[in-house]
Amino acid sequence: MKTAISLFAAAFLVACAPPQASAGAELSINFFHDNLGAYGDWREVGEYGYVWQPRDVDRDWRPYRDGRWLYTDAGWTWDSDEPYSWAVYHYGRWARVNRVGWVWVPGTEWGPAWVSWRRSPQHVGWAPLPPEARFNREQGITARVDFDYDIGPGNYNFVGVRDFGSRRLGGYIVNPRENLTIIQNTTNITRISYTNNVVYNEGPRYDVLARESAEPIQRLRLVRREDFDDDSLKQTRQHFRTAMDGDSYRVAAPRFDTKPALAPKKVVERIQKADLDRGWTNVGPAKEVEKQRTKIKTERDQPIPELPPIPNKIREEIPAPPARIVPDKKPDPAKKPDADKKPDADKKPDADKKPDADKKPDADKKPDADKKPDADKKPDADKKPDADKKPDADKKP
Repeated sequence: MKTAISLFAAAFLVACAPPQASAGAELSINFFHDNLGAYGDWREVGEYGYVWQPRDVDRDWRPYRDGRWLYTDAGWTWDSDEPYSWAVYHYGRWARVNRVGWVWVPGTEWGPAWVSWRRSPQHVGWAPLPPEARFNREQGITARVDFDYDIGPGNYNFVGVRDFGSRRLGGYIVNPRENLTIIQNTTNITRISYTNNVVYNEGPRYDVLARESAEPIQRLRLVRREDFDDDSLKQTRQHFRTAMDGDSYRVAAPRFDTKPALAPKKVVERIQKADLDRGWTNVGPAKEVEKQRTKIKTERDQPIPELPPIPNKIREEIPAPPARIVPDKKPDPAKKPDADKKPDADKKPDADKKPDADKKPDADKKPDADKKPDADKKPDADKKPDADKKPDADKKP
């Protein structure tokens, strides 16, 4: 019996454990330089320093487009077959530089996805966070993000609610020309926090989207692989691929130090100052653009209407036991209330006190039935009439 209980307890602890990670040594930022060079080019752009841009992509390419959303115990997690997805969607930030396009600025903290979320009854949208949106574990990133970092409609990817669970979202993303119209009916619901030793990306409520999506959205357990060698020659594409194993989702998540990095071996261009497009260029009529800017300002201090519940460690929260109900004490009709005694407002009922039915009578107190009459008190028959009171016979009619 003890063995069975121990096995059950062990299984329960495993189910409630935070996302797993296999420990590994901290790597330098140069690990990105060495392992992304085969898929893109490094540039030096103003205050952002060395940035990376994917090679051989179409003109309309944008981050967080070619892939899908999975729901893990770290929240909404971006999954993509792009060979560089392990890095550019889980570390760092994105910026859109005029005449260059989207570039990735490396970062050192792993997250399931670094995006801003917006929601309406018909659409769900997400936009890459800019480099200025730094993550503080104490404060997180909230629904003020669009206002704080001036994220415009043009940087969002929108899909219909029913298409959100698709395995390849790129074919369902709405034409960005419609973003200004769509975004006016949405509300920012971003909430990225640090929970159970991992960055948690909450965004839209899972239970709601699981009902509304045409495709099922599976809940998965996140397993992070951190044991990587700093030598790029020892890494293959297979090392960075994600894998589904039952209800587990395995990802490459090496740990990085925060030391300054060396320059990449090849830098194709140097730009003195970044001329940024934050998503407001050529998105629609000037009046509509200004209307949306005003809306973002007004929603910065408003409560988020659709906040997901704070997650427990992994699975559904165990319900608390019902509160103990203490029986009401019935008053003793023979006992007079103490006029001088004030009720104690702060006194809590004694949960261990037995009800009156089990209360034994006071041995020192005799019941009323055994009470003897007062010997000094004369009965009414011996009572003398009041001398000052005249009898009824003398009373005049």
